[in-house]
Amino acid sequence: MLLPGLGHPDILSVLAKAGPGDYVVLGNGDYPLETQTYKGATKVDLNLRLGQVLVTDVLEAILTVVSVERAFVQYESLDVFKTLLMGKSCQGLDPQVLPLEVPIIRNIAMSENTVLAVASGDQRSSNIVLILDKKYH
Repeated sequence: MLLPGLGHPDILSVLAKAGPGDYVVLGNGDYPLETQTYKGATKVDLNLRLGQVLVTDVLEAILTVVSVERAFVQYESLDVFKTLLMGKSCQGLDPQVLPLEVPIIRNIAMSENTVLAVASGDQRSSNIVLILDKKYH
């Protein structure tokens, strides 16, 4: 039986092994995971159909098992992500949320610190890179 929260086995496995300072990339339906993320990162495609699954859904699920130190988000989606990330840290501290242009986000996603990249079916400009903090236990 699955409990509320995060149930995807590949995502859970990567996050269980991840540590502070590791990166998680959440991309919209147009994000080129294969060419614009670190080649050694685990890639998960959740692009069920246009508009599903949303990046915000993936983020909410991930925040049930990890804490985020910092997040780099697209300028266009700053308010959405800032609202979602506030108060979600297991340490009770709000992560730093920094707006960036897409090319800079993609550059960060190419870092060897990237352990997981998830594609969604989101049509919005909603790419985000999470920098993990201490694990949520």
